[in-house]
Amino acid sequence: MKDKDLIWILLDEYASPASLSSQFKFHDTLVDSLQTKGFFVFDKLRSRSDATVYSVNSLFNLDDSVSISNYIYATDYLDKSHWVKHLEKTGYKFINLDFFNIGGHPKFSYLRIFSDNYTDQIIAGSMFVWILDNLNEDKMPFDRYNQKIISAFKQKVYEKHDKPVFIWVHLLIPHSPFFRNANGDLNKSPVSDIKTSPASAVIEQYTSYLSYGNTVVLKMLNEIPDWKNKVIIISGDHGARMLIPDDDPRRKQTFGAIYYPSMDHKELSKIKYMQQIPFHLH
Repeated sequence: MKDKDLIWILLDEYASPASLSSQFKFHDTLVDSLQTKGFFVFDKLRSRSDATVYSVNSLFNLDDSVSISNYIYATDYLDKSHWVKHLEKTGYKFINLDFFNIGGHPKFSYLRIFSDNYTDQIIAGSMFVWILDNLNEDKMPFDRYNQKIISAFKQKVYEKHDKPVFIWVHLLIPHSPFFRNANGDLNKSPVSDIKTSPASAVIEQYTSYLSYGNTVVLKMLNEIPDWKNKVIIISGDHGARMLIPDDDPRRKQTFGAIYYPSMDHKELSKIKYMQQIPFHLH
């Protein structure tokens, strides 16, 4: 991938095609669309963790063996990303469209998820946050975040740079709350509690939100100038964790698709974990 722009779009809690079929009896049309465009699509790609911060930290530190004991340690390691530092040393510019600080690059937008310092952790567990949430008129911060990311991405891909860029995009789709239906319309009654809601409602809303995500990611792909001359990765961070036991392996089975010019399919087929992808980009 030397000197080629790298774009990685991560779709949070996007399950593998095999898991979507077995868990939800759902055929993922994104697989068909991407294969038609020349992507290599995995059927059962796995993640090292079913928790976002551990999964993303493992990816950005190029280390599958790191065991992190709590979220703050993981976010701290993520902000010191070895992969970003390595790419910057080889001449890349890193653009961070995420709610995490990554490799010394500040988060694009603040969301109260995975506190990255002790003060935030204390505040997050206080009555103050409950009061603030009830006063806040924005009842859909995740959706607002997603729309800001989608808009920012469209601008970033057209910016001119004097060096290759790595654009990292993290969308909270199809992660709950399932704020939109398959057509992109706002969902008037998203399930409020996955654990207590009827399974049929959870499945319908998750797969509809995922279908919306498919439309979004294909539009984003088509907006990338000369994308066939770049390295494009579309993945999840872990599988769909709802409606299955904590020890079900499908919780870690996630989506993965890769495109780059003159792809080596035999080489890509060796990848078993999402976190191994950086080692196989040539």
